[in-house]
Amino acid sequence: MKNEIYKRGKDADNMRLIIDELIKEKGIKHEFLANKLNVSARTLYKWRKGETIPRLDKAVELAKILNVEITELYIEE
Repeated sequence: MKNEIYKRGKDADNMRLIIDELIKEKGIKHEFLANKLNVSARTLYKWRKGETIPRLDKAVELAKILNVEITELYIEE
């Protein structure tokens, strides 16, 4: 599980909601995003369901692809 960190309670749940909402809002396909991040579709699924959170380097890549600041993935406004 080199691309993920195990769930850390509320942080993982907040991040799950934010990531899922941004992906839907941007209309990005799950498989496309997983490919761009060089992670498996299963890994991305786990991030979206709050089972795990991405490592920092993957979170930075994700923020760039979603065109948001990295802090937006971690902090609900």
